[in-house]
Amino acid sequence: MQDSIFFSAFNRCDTVAYRQYLTNDFEFYHDLGGLHYLDEEMQSMRELTQKKARIRRQLLKNTLEVHKLGDYGALEIGVHRFYHTNPGQSEHVSGTYKFIHVWQKKDNAWRISRIISYDHGKMNNN
Repeated sequence: MQDSIFFSAFNRCDTVAYRQYLTNDFEFYHDLGGLHYLDEEMQSMRELTQKKARIRRQLLKNTLEVHKLGDYGALEIGVHRFYHTNPGQSEHVSGTYKFIHVWQKKDNAWRISRIISYDHGKMNNN
């Protein structure tokens, strides 16, 4: 599925591959950070690649739902866990969160046009 390829790029901090999966009018809604757009998302990814810390995302089994959105594409809903590794430290769980991705299928390519990330509660990136 496209989700695993998209987050493989995220986990590798591969900004080129990551960008391929986002539409030009991309919007990201975050319950703690508010709304940001494509340029801000890509800047965040570039900053992530420059840090010595590492973030890894894992989709939790049996949480994924995918629903058709007419001729537009698909709605993906699930729960994922993020792991954080600071320099000189072991990887640890930073949190488990819920997400909604709106995928657009255009010209035989699947791209995410909207992300809603929520239920963050406490984040443990230290």
